[in-house]
Amino acid sequence: MDDTPRSSIFQFSQQPEGLRILVADPTPKGAVFPLGHGMDGDITELIDHYDTQMKALPVDLFLVLTQGDCLRKLRAATLAGVRQGRALHILITCDETGCTMSGMDVLAALVVLQSMGIASFAVKGCVEGLVTQLRRLAPVAAVPLGACADEWQGADTVSALVHAGATILYVYEDDAVPIFTQVLANTHIVPRDHQAHALVATASDAFFVDPTIDVSDPIPCDPDFSQSLLTHEENASALSVVITTQDELDIFADNQYMITTPLCLGADSAELLEAALRVYDGRAFYYGGTHIEDDDLHRLHTVYGLLLF
Repeated sequence: MDDTPRSSIFQFSQQPEGLRILVADPTPKGAVFPLGHGMDGDITELIDHYDTQMKALPVDLFLVLTQGDCLRKLRAATLAGVRQGRALHILITCDETGCTMSGMDVLAALVVLQSMGIASFAVKGCVEGLVTQLRRLAPVAAVPLGACADEWQGADTVSALVHAGATILYVYEDDAVPIFTQVLANTHIVPRDHQAHALVATASDAFFVDPTIDVSDPIPCDPDFSQSLLTHEENASALSVVITTQDELDIFADNQYMITTPLCLGADSAELLEAALRVYDGRAFYYGGTHIEDDDLHRLHTVYGLLLF
């Protein structure tokens, strides 16, 4: 199957038990939105680029497609789309282990993007791999999960994916919809009991955290920051970084890709904290200790997914 639908216009068809099938449709309700292979840049440039592209399309929702793109591009597209009030449905191609070509774990992507306001999250690959990954994602998913199989193998494929946690099935052949509808009508779905989890992520991995986690002393954002990260990761379960100046923010932005454990992020002002959250390619948590108003913290939680303890 090609990685993009033959039509860039689509809609969700409502099905029994709350299941949905994504099908091609002539009504301009949504558009496919590839992230742009080979395109790179800092997060602000990416947000501006996607913001301009999305404004040019008069639709309510986007299907964001990605194969080997990094989490930075997905975060930028999410920030641009949510800011415009668009519904973003993410579809990520991964292997059987849940990794993309860039090495990103789909669980980390789910943790970050659902905290930022996406509408749904889906994975694409072989059926066996999809079942495995859906079972990983379902217990922590706060948004609907979807699946797109490389090869649809009849009713058994549909049943396996649905029972693994998929409530959206991506279908690119219009004539297959009646078959899917019949299968789904005869499929009993046990409602997923979502439990709220305290989850954070780096650019590639996800972590469960709680208020008792062992956090390092604040790591200075100085010329030795990268070496300090390596040293502290050996001695603590989470890293603490507090941004106090623009120079420190620049050092953090240049080196944050090295972070491989949960990050406790703070700053001397709401503006600096927001700037740090914007450039961090993951989901951080906030543990207090800096004088930032509750209203600002809740806004940063809503926009960037900052986990508040």
